[in-house]
Amino acid sequence: MASPKRRPAASAPALPKARAPVPASADHRELYAGLIRLHVLHHASKEAVYGLAMIDELGHHSYELSAGTLYPILLGLEQKVVRAG
Repeated sequence: MASPKRRPAASAPALPKARAPVPASADHRELYAGLIRLHVLHHASKEAVYGLAMIDELGHHSYELSAGTLYPILLGLEQKVVRAG
């Protein structure tokens, strides 16, 4: 009777690059969006803010977001500024 063949041990998978976790609950998503708004406002107080540049800047702080996430946040901030007058 032949003995069963053993498979070679698999190497451990590479760990992903550390990044800010994407919040799961609605409360966490709101907090995450609030932190992004705060970061945007910090930069807007110093200079003009542009979407792609902000995505790059937020990426330096381990935020991973797309234009589809950032632009609604920027629009909401802009509308609040217009309403405030």
